[in-house]
Amino acid sequence: MNRGFLKDLVLTICEKKIVFIHQARTKKDIEEILELSKVRFNGREVVPVSKYHIPEEELLLWSMISPAAPLKDYAVKRYEKLFRELLPEQADILNL
Repeated sequence: MNRGFLKDLVLTICEKKIVFIHQARTKKDIEEILELSKVRFNGREVVPVSKYHIPEEELLLWSMISPAAPLKDYAVKRYEKLFRELLPEQADILNL
């Protein structure tokens, strides 16, 4: 299924997961690496919960979630922050 993701982002996610897998020491590490990057709201902002968090993967997840349901303000801020950091040229075009 083609979701229209930027190929470079997808490749970066794969490359980072491969590096994590090579460095893993336990089965639990591998299982955590293979899961999607997770975040939580700490009362002020959205933050990663795993040492295996991949910002590019989180950005793609926000891009899948946002059309399906309205995001809370803190989620929008996180989404925009990741977009600006990971795709600065596109963010400039969109004035983010």
